[in-house]
Amino acid sequence: MVDIDQVTKWVTLAGAVAGGVTGVLGYWEKINEKSDRIKVRFGPMHPPIAPGESLHVLSQSDHQLQVHDYGFIDERGRLLSLPDLWANTFDDQDDGTATRGKTTLEKRGDIWEVAYVTLRDKQIGAYAKTVGQTSRSVDISRSIPKYKRWYLRFKIWWAAEWQ
Repeated sequence: MVDIDQVTKWVTLAGAVAGGVTGVLGYWEKINEKSDRIKVRFGPMHPPIAPGESLHVLSQSDHQLQVHDYGFIDERGRLLSLPDLWANTFDDQDDGTATRGKTTLEKRGDIWEVAYVTLRDKQIGAYAKTVGQTSRSVDISRSIPKYKRWYLRFKIWWAAEWQ
């Protein structure tokens, strides 16, 4: 025979656990609500307005974001920061840059793209970082073996942590 007190205790316990879990999830969602979230991709522009590979930044946040640092990754894992490159270039001639959009992403789904045609070294990936982020978002070409992509991601993360 089933004791009604035992059933009541189990139902109460299950309700308390479910309420606790949903409370923690709701709290976690509120904490991360204002965090900057972007997705970075490396590949050609569509439709193609410039040859070669480009950097694509997609906003995944519901608030305005400012892309602060962005650029390309070469085969040895070195970062080529485009804002630093442009700041140190003294000539005003066409450097082969094609951009689409603005570095200020107003809402979720906004895209900013940049293609840099006249790079010296072969670039295999791209990275970007917003003003509110502490680490870079990275994408490395799928043509690179998986173990090397993991190694390069770790190398970039390690360099950022110990600068």
